[in-house]
Amino acid sequence: MCEPCRENRRQAKRARRLERKAAGLCVKCAAPSDGKELCGPCAAEKGRRSKRSYEARREADRQRYSERRSLGICTSCGSPAGGAAECPSCREAARKRYESRRAAGVCVRCQAPTFDGAAQCAACSVARSERRDREAEYAARRQQYADRRARGKCVSCEAPSPGAARCEPCARKHAESSGTYRGIPVWDPQYTVVELATGAEHGPFDSEADVALCLAFAKLSRDEVEVIVDAPVTAQFTAPQW
Repeated sequence: MCEPCRENRRQAKRARRLERKAAGLCVKCAAPSDGKELCGPCAAEKGRRSKRSYEARREADRQRYSERRSLGICTSCGSPAGGAAECPSCREAARKRYESRRAAGVCVRCQAPTFDGAAQCAACSVARSERRDREAEYAARRQQYADRRARGKCVSCEAPSPGAARCEPCARKHAESSGTYRGIPVWDPQYTVVELATGAEHGPFDSEADVALCLAFAKLSRDEVEVIVDAPVTAQFTAPQW
């Protein structure tokens, strides 16, 4: 079954589940459930089945994923993927589904309402954090980097890149995202007033207007002081804020 058909099927199941839940029926067999999602028999069967088959299903999913990855086919639909984890159709469908759910303000996994613009609801976020093994992820990334370097492939997109870690487009993108490429940041200038006769310092001040007020209150002329400006070198190459 292709990804669009699977999505339509999921939408139909979700709608049927919501209708039964609103009617106070069991979402699985439509029997009266006293306001609960499942009736007694269905809840008991679900508990027995989940305990018995959870690890088996996870192992089967991992096995199927590994087999499809080794064959170079899509891990979702089984169509040719050119060595990628998913084919372009599945990636595009997943991207559109993600964007539509984000725009609707619901969880990108279970479609429950989210708050403060979060991508996932609280339950899915907690479940993800509990499942995620960052050390394993870092180890896998290091291994992937080493494998691609050994095969003369780009470590980012796996395009041919003999003698270099990244191909030209990926190298340019990586360089442009670094702080070195962006250069020295532009910060707000500060001004310090130093009396030439006594060496006393006033400030620092945030604007030239504050410097003028300082000179007025101290009854100093511009010839009697030196104004030291602490401003980034790149400020002279940028357009003024106004």
